[in-house]
Amino acid sequence: MKTLAVWVVLALGGLGALVAGTVVGIDFGSSSYKVALVQQNFHLVLNEQSARKTRNAISLKHGVRYFGSQAENIARFSPPDSLLYLRDFLGKPSPTSKAALQNSKYIFYTDRLRQQYLTYPNGTQTDHSFISVIVNDHLQAAKQAVETSELAVHELVAMVLTQAQKMAEQAAGGAVFDVVLTVPVYYTQRERTALVDAAHIAGLNVLSLINEGTAFALKYAIDNSFGKVDDPADEVEQFVLFYDHGESSLQLAVVGITRTVGKKNATVPVVRVVAHLWDEELGSREFDRRLGAKVAVEVKERYGVDLGLKEYGRAYYKLISELKKSREVLSANKEVAYMVEGMTPDIDFSGKLTRESFEAMNEDLFSLIPARLHEILALANLTSSALSRVEMVGGAVRIPKIQEVVKAALQRDTLDFHINADEGAVFGAAFYAAGLSTQHHVKELKLKEISPWSISVDVSDVGEAYDPNYASEEDEKLNKHTVLFKKGNHFGAKKTLSFWTEKPFQLKVKYEDERELPVGSEVDIESYIFENLPTKEKYNYIGKPKVHVQFHLSSSGVVELVKGEAEIVVSEMVKRIKQVEVPKETETEKQENTETEQKTEEKTEEKTEEKTEEKTEEKTEEEKPIEYEMEEVQKNVLVPLQVTTIYTTKLPTEIIKQSQKLLKQYNERDRVRIETENAKNDLEAFIFDTQDKLYDESFISYSTEAERETLAEALSGASMWLSEEAAPDTTLAEFVAKKAALVAVAEPIFFRMREATERIKAIAMCFQTINFTRISLENVTGRLEVEEKELEEVEEGMERLEEWMTRKYEEQERLEKWQEVVFTSEEVTTRCQGVSTGAMKLLRRPKRKPKKVEVVEEKKEEE
Repeated sequence: MKTLAVWVVLALGGLGALVAGTVVGIDFGSSSYKVALVQQNFHLVLNEQSARKTRNAISLKHGVRYFGSQAENIARFSPPDSLLYLRDFLGKPSPTSKAALQNSKYIFYTDRLRQQYLTYPNGTQTDHSFISVIVNDHLQAAKQAVETSELAVHELVAMVLTQAQKMAEQAAGGAVFDVVLTVPVYYTQRERTALVDAAHIAGLNVLSLINEGTAFALKYAIDNSFGKVDDPADEVEQFVLFYDHGESSLQLAVVGITRTVGKKNATVPVVRVVAHLWDEELGSREFDRRLGAKVAVEVKERYGVDLGLKEYGRAYYKLISELKKSREVLSANKEVAYMVEGMTPDIDFSGKLTRESFEAMNEDLFSLIPARLHEILALANLTSSALSRVEMVGGAVRIPKIQEVVKAALQRDTLDFHINADEGAVFGAAFYAAGLSTQHHVKELKLKEISPWSISVDVSDVGEAYDPNYASEEDEKLNKHTVLFKKGNHFGAKKTLSFWTEKPFQLKVKYEDERELPVGSEVDIESYIFENLPTKEKYNYIGKPKVHVQFHLSSSGVVELVKGEAEIVVSEMVKRIKQVEVPKETETEKQENTETEQKTEEKTEEKTEEKTEEKTEEKTEEEKPIEYEMEEVQKNVLVPLQVTTIYTTKLPTEIIKQSQKLLKQYNERDRVRIETENAKNDLEAFIFDTQDKLYDESFISYSTEAERETLAEALSGASMWLSEEAAPDTTLAEFVAKKAALVAVAEPIFFRMREATERIKAIAMCFQTINFTRISLENVTGRLEVEEKELEEVEEGMERLEEWMTRKYEEQERLEKWQEVVFTSEEVTTRCQGVSTGAMKLLRRPKRKPKKVEVVEEKKEEE
């Protein structure tokens, strides 16, 4: 089948008219994430600390969930309680798998990781496993209905994505569902579907995933595609190498960028991914781990403290954090002194780090970079001189040694830093989301993404378990192996696998070469059983059924089964008109017929009117009835096959709903906790603020001594209740009730204080309204259809209101401030609105029509 490219319409620096809805792009990194919002334009969403990056972390401690920097701060006191780098365990089958073990050396909660098998709500357990984290002690402390001892990594990631969604919704001012997420290019189908499942649990609709390097390429193409294309044939494709050296890995992408002419002769950038490559061992966190291990040896030699022990986890985390800061300083300085105060209760550790020692310590890692660069150039079939630019992104590219190595390997004098590493990928994802969303009308950008590995299919018999008529003879067994999508196939491609069989069969989708995959990745992708093949008894087909199974390589890099069907040839009897043989004409007859036709043509038009009584429909004796006959014909029939999924990387719908229910329980618990904390804070603030007011001269003047004594006693009792009786399990309703009781005592005093100023404002506003109304009503009876009596009624109403306000004001002034008010600002406003409404009714009347003047013309007397 012809390979299809993914041509995606994206935004170029801005959006056209938006129909409705909001989409977001999330750059979901290993250690942090960024969110970009697409509404009338594109903008980066800031978190609560007004920062662009939010730490990709979550902590569950004492029944409370913490996210972002709060979760990271908890690691300073209790590292195992801060769940960092969860993304790296997403989709991994077990904590002991090679892929998981490779990431475990960077975390402090390794002993909490467990292998968990997918279990349906009815208790049925499957062989689909994933990693979970023990959190039972925290939930028990919360005394909530959330009953679980472990949380799956995809559920924890879903919680983090929920926070990202909340950030976007606060910025958007409404609901946000549609999203595009970035993923490392080395994510296999297992990790990709796990992230999509986590997003679904969070209530997000994933429009697509996008590789991180491709997201940077999109942003680059959008920023660098200017000018008009005169002739597409003259456009030269520019090759750009994107060098992304982040905290968890090194990712390389070679992208061809050119321009073409799109709709309405607009310039359209074309982004063609040529090659991808990665190395998961070259992340900058490995530099920090090595620094920590080296300094830990010094600590043990100097103080005899083994930081590798669990009891010194807090000290080791402090050390790693300080060394990371020092390593970043080395990018601008050749040496740096550092101090870890309170590393342990008895030790304040200090030391010095030099750039020379750092480079020597990681020489083996730096030496891997040239090999990776040469490898990707070979994959792209390019030389280093063919690269127009080498764009450097990621935190590690600031390290001078890395820049030096890259320059030498590619034989370049300079490197390029045109992309903001904190914004490039997230804006690329947002542009991609805008193009995929049906709710946005945007400009064009064409993207052509590729698969970094080959995907194959194995077809085999199902055996007796699925087919009772299964034959064990070797010549009857079905055994086929086919490469479905080759390495470099475009995303969006569809392939159809066709073969002849009349028995149920099993189809396994897997990666063709395990060596192409990240270390420890599973080869198997999906496995299906195909049944309900057509039978001779039912269809009476000819030959064998030809099976067609179609697959789709989605824009997310996920292989999806589209359909399975069997094509058969069947014969059936069809009724048709019998062919009558016409005798051949002799030469003489042919000649006579020709002459007759010629004579007919030479005749002129004869009589046009005939008798209507003549019956032209009567059959002549020569006419014969139509005869039919039955004919056997063959036609192709497509029969849908019954498909049973026996292995998949996706979570079943029931499990998704089960996890969604769990997250709702956590969200509800957080909502109640936050509202309870706010209610407690409101109560405390009210007590302290009101106690201060008891000694304020203004407050004293508007209250009686008895009122102040009663209020002081109530405030003292509430304060004592807060300090002595209120506990962690005190409910929201209790705090609200306590404050309501205090407000009931204090409100009469506060009401008199408020009214003292509000009444004056209301009276002044009302007099101003009356004056304006009088001006508006001048000569109204002459201008509008208003009668004098109606105008008099409005005037009298305004006079009565003025007299009432004056009288009430004087009465109020004769009273003491602590006495009950004679009238309120609300009464003034209500009465004033009544008078104003009456006047407005008159002013809305139609204009008065002028009186008609009769003109009498005198007739001239005839002379």
